[in-house]
Amino acid sequence: MTDYAAKAVSASKLIRSKGQAMQIEFGAISGYGSGTPDVPGSASKRPWGVVTEYSLRDIDGTQIRVGDKRVILEALNGMPTPQTKDSLIIEGVSHSIVNVRPLSPAGVVVIYELQARSGA
Repeated sequence: MTDYAAKAVSASKLIRSKGQAMQIEFGAISGYGSGTPDVPGSASKRPWGVVTEYSLRDIDGTQIRVGDKRVILEALNGMPTPQTKDSLIIEGVSHSIVNVRPLSPAGVVVIYELQARSGA
């Protein structure tokens, strides 16, 4: 049987070696598209993540837009599952979380894949 908790630890080590510290504001009210800034939530965490761009073939202009970021986020340290109402801060820029996909074989979350969209 595979030890998925150990896989989550290994994934976190890789993400920390290749990624950057980020911040999630849980329960943030997004100002995306309204001309107002995000309002911070009541709690925050500082996980590590790796940011990549979507390929042109993935961008459909509706669900995935130009400028959206794919973020692979560690799932350790008591990290609650990010939600679309939360806000992700990458390099000081606030992003709305558009989609969350946990990779959770056998019910153990190893990583989160997020789709993040800046308000700019």
